[in-house]
Amino acid sequence: MRNKIANNNFEMGLQSFGMGVWHWDIIMNTVFFSAESLKIIELESDDIIDDWDMWYKLVHPDDLEMYSAFILRCFDTEVSIYEHCYRVLTNSGNYKWIIDKAQVIARDKEGKPLRVTGVYTDVYFQTEKELELEKIIKHHDEQNKLLLNFTHIVSHNLKSHIGNIKLLLDVHDLIKDSNPLETLENIRIVSNDLNDTIAHLSEVVSIQNNTSINVKSLDLGEFLKKILVVIAPQINEKSVTIINNVAIGSQVIFNPAYLESVLLNLTTNAIKYASPERVPIVKFDFFIENQKKVFTVTDNGLGIDLKKYGAVLFDIFKTFHAADHSSGLGLHMVKNQIDAMNGKLEVNSKVGHGSCFKIIFKE
Repeated sequence: MRNKIANNNFEMGLQSFGMGVWHWDIIMNTVFFSAESLKIIELESDDIIDDWDMWYKLVHPDDLEMYSAFILRCFDTEVSIYEHCYRVLTNSGNYKWIIDKAQVIARDKEGKPLRVTGVYTDVYFQTEKELELEKIIKHHDEQNKLLLNFTHIVSHNLKSHIGNIKLLLDVHDLIKDSNPLETLENIRIVSNDLNDTIAHLSEVVSIQNNTSINVKSLDLGEFLKKILVVIAPQINEKSVTIINNVAIGSQVIFNPAYLESVLLNLTTNAIKYASPERVPIVKFDFFIENQKKVFTVTDNGLGIDLKKYGAVLFDIFKTFHAADHSSGLGLHMVKNQIDAMNGKLEVNSKVGHGSCFKIIFKE
């Protein structure tokens, strides 16, 4: 009698903390759930779950495998108390998260379990708050990625345009017989491209408070043509042979600022890491493969040791050549921007032979 009163007081104490008590007689396959246990899953006290199979059916289908493993661990003689978090179906038709703690309290002579007792706690609100926190963290992470992309595009793309304007003016000052109208026309071309870049950046700014990125159908051939005009001084300086097989009118779904950044980074990298042992060649192709639009940038430059650097190829601030004075940010941004567009970036490279960067567009 004293033990019964003590057990009742114990269960009442657990219930005051929002904990439900349950007992399972394995031999008889009967279960008892306290009033608080039933309350947690929104059942009335007279709604009886009289066998373990009925409880088993309340467990979320996605949690059944782990729940079964939880029960088996409870049966293990080496485990005294085991804890598991899973979802159960409530009377309202919704699933609720609970933390269940169980212990075998009686075994036969061979160590097989006879009775199990346990308590479970409603952690629905706690779990929901954790999931909400994860969403907030993910949102801020996406915002940080957008900000990093924006910062890189500003520093890299605008630098190219401004550098070309300065170069045109320097050349004009050096050459006595230079044609001012020709210089002005070249500056106008670069200025128009600069204006387009600023417009694209304005679009990026307008979406900084939203993780959804503006995408539209873009003319890949036209974008590439503009990029080649912008970096013409670098192409001429290294006498690079450009093979452009991308026709005007080749449409892709992408963010304008991101597409410009990707093309500029991949092209300038191909030129920057040209081999001094041969005439630099950079080739652009656009085709359909496995019903997907594919764009490739192929060069015959220094190449990358993928066995050595493949795992960290797109990591931020990573560089792969001894005389490399770059920031190591370009490829990271390219990968980040293509991922943001749900595309795929593949690399095939061999040291001393060159590299091929392959973009597989989402559609």
